[in-house]
Amino acid sequence: MSGYYDELLEEISRMTEAGELQNALFQIEKELKMPYVPADIEEKLLAMKRELAYRISEKKESSEWPLEKILRMLKGNDASQLAAASRLASRNLRECTEEIREYLVSDPCPEAAAMILEVIAEQQIRDEFTYIKDDVEYTFWGDSLTPVAESQGFLEADRYLKDWLENDHPDYYSMARTLLIHEAYMFLPLTYESAEAQELAREMLEKVSSLMDEGELYASLMENTAKRKRS
Repeated sequence: MSGYYDELLEEISRMTEAGELQNALFQIEKELKMPYVPADIEEKLLAMKRELAYRISEKKESSEWPLEKILRMLKGNDASQLAAASRLASRNLRECTEEIREYLVSDPCPEAAAMILEVIAEQQIRDEFTYIKDDVEYTFWGDSLTPVAESQGFLEADRYLKDWLENDHPDYYSMARTLLIHEAYMFLPLTYESAEAQELAREMLEKVSSLMDEGELYASLMENTAKRKRS
C-alpha cells in the first residue's frame, strides 16, 4: 500500500511545485474523503492541505480566475476542460448551473465531467441536469447524486479488496483500489449498489492480476473463495 501513497504524495508535491495549487488541493481533498487513509498519511495530507490553503489564499486576489474564463475553458480541449473542472471544484456551482447544464450535454471530456458531477453531488444542487456520455443520455437531479466516498457499492467493493489483498498483497491492493476509485468516478451519475460490490471488486482484482502476474493471483483467490463457500 505504501507504493500508492508514496506516488500520491509525490504527485501532489509535483503539482504544488509546478504551481498547480488547485489541482493539488483537489487530489488531497479527494483522498481525504476516502473511507480509509492511514493515520500517518492523513497527517501529511492535512499538513499539505493547510499549506496549499495558505498559498491559495495569499495569491487569491491576483490569481483567481474569473468565472467567465473558467466557463470558456470548458469549451476547449480535454486538457482545458480538466483545468476548468479543477477550478470549479472550489466554486459554488449554483453560480453557473445553466452553463454546467450546457456543458454536460456537449459530449464533454469524461474525466472532467466526472469531476464536475462529484462537485454537484457534494454541493447537493437542487437542479435537474442531463449528461450525455457515450451516446447515452442520463437525466438526474443534483441532490439525488451520491458522492463516490459515500457510495455503498464503492465502500463494500473496497472492503472485499481489503479482505482479499491488504495483508498478503498490499501492492495489489494499492493498484486495485486506485482502479476502483477511477471506476466509481467515471460511473457517475450512476452509483454502484451493494449487490454489485463483489463483482466490481473482482473486476478490479482481475485487471490488476492480469497486469502483474497474467491472472495467477486472481485465479488462486477466486478458487480459495469458492472452496470456503463449499465447506
